[in-house]
Amino acid sequence: MAVVAAVFGDLFTELGRSLLSSSGLVFLVLGVVVPVVANVYIRNREKSRQRKKLLYNVLLNSRLGLDPPDAGDVVRLNDRNDKLIDNPSLAVVRITNDSDSDITEADYRAETRIQFPDGAVRTVDVTDAHPAELGELISEGIRIDRDAVILPSRHLNAGERFKLLILLSGGGGRAEDVKVTGLIRGGELVVAGSSAFATAAAQADGSYSTYCRSATVRVAPSNSQQGLLDLRDGIAAKSKEHRVAMADGLADPSVTAGMAERAIAIVAYTIVVNRKVFPGATGPVRLTTTQVRAIFGGRQRTWRDIDPRFAALPVKIVARGQSGSRNAFERYVLGDGTKPSSQGPRTSTNCVDQDYAGSDQTFLCEESSTGAVLDRASRLDGAIGYADAPDAARAGGTLLTVALDGRGSGLVDIGGGYPFWTVEHAYFRAGGDPLAVDFVDYLTGRTQEPALQNAGYPPCSANQQLCGSR
Repeated sequence: MAVVAAVFGDLFTELGRSLLSSSGLVFLVLGVVVPVVANVYIRNREKSRQRKKLLYNVLLNSRLGLDPPDAGDVVRLNDRNDKLIDNPSLAVVRITNDSDSDITEADYRAETRIQFPDGAVRTVDVTDAHPAELGELISEGIRIDRDAVILPSRHLNAGERFKLLILLSGGGGRAEDVKVTGLIRGGELVVAGSSAFATAAAQADGSYSTYCRSATVRVAPSNSQQGLLDLRDGIAAKSKEHRVAMADGLADPSVTAGMAERAIAIVAYTIVVNRKVFPGATGPVRLTTTQVRAIFGGRQRTWRDIDPRFAALPVKIVARGQSGSRNAFERYVLGDGTKPSSQGPRTSTNCVDQDYAGSDQTFLCEESSTGAVLDRASRLDGAIGYADAPDAARAGGTLLTVALDGRGSGLVDIGGGYPFWTVEHAYFRAGGDPLAVDFVDYLTGRTQEPALQNAGYPPCSANQQLCGSR
């Protein structure tokens, strides 16, 4: 029985309608790039001026799973060209002109782009448009560019909105993995680097408002190293771009010439394992540092070898590529706190098969972001990985956290000797970027402490002694 996209059209429409009341609003304010729900309030120096802003809300980003798993042999999902869609997923994104004034075609400085890092866009439908005629105008100009949907620069009256129902092959990760970029008018401050701290900015309560008449904040998470290199290159090229690089831990002085630095918050990490490793667990899995080192050193090949209560599954390591998270893990867990020890060689390129020819070592693959590690570990039987603790806690019941040497990752445990944590630092151009300085001043101020704390990142402004130790 073949089910084509046309049949799913009504389903998608109903899904969109059912999500009208969803919470978790995200602002695209003159070129914001943020995951779901931003936490940074940016002071408005000219409150009398009404800013134009688009709001986007990722209502759904989920796989269209089939149960039982082999149901794909019976039910097929095809696109409009009758081509089979492998690993289908559905995203629902609402776009609203949240201004008190119209956004005209002349206001767009760059196209609005909705990107799915792990999926390929197959079809897009516009639904629930207000007014209804707006849906046709938007539909006529939408473009698909591989993993992205590009919206037309249409006139939107104040309060007008519409929803996009996006069918993909692959994708279906977390809502905050969806990246929305654009630019209406004004300058821009780029906050890049650590994907762990980008999540902190996304999770806390609040919304973006104007910083000054021509300023915008764009959060572009990648990893600590890449964020620092981009800042360094911009300084060397005498770029006029305003940029803050977020880094997990103090950066190597070799890449920070011409930069100023400020400690922001404590980032606690945790080791996670796939729930099938210990199906009967009712709390964290207890592992010792010695056991973790044996796993990553290739000396423990199955979970049953580690503990007879564990499942007889092969150990599969899902690690990070070059990142601040990996640096902290290799230094504070595998290493002695001063000298790091390598997590081991990669033996899988796709995190599915151990596809390095002739490899007889433990399965180890690398993912590029915190979200990708958590998603992969939750789906890979026998997996073990690591991530920042707040994101791991939000990953749900498919993962178990690890109590390392009997300690969790909370602030009390850190003070008692839990080793797997670091300090988030902000780097910016020294002596020549007042916009970046003001933003970091705000981020480290007392008013931001509750937002950081609630997101799971204890602020350095309230924990100066602990932050100063790293």
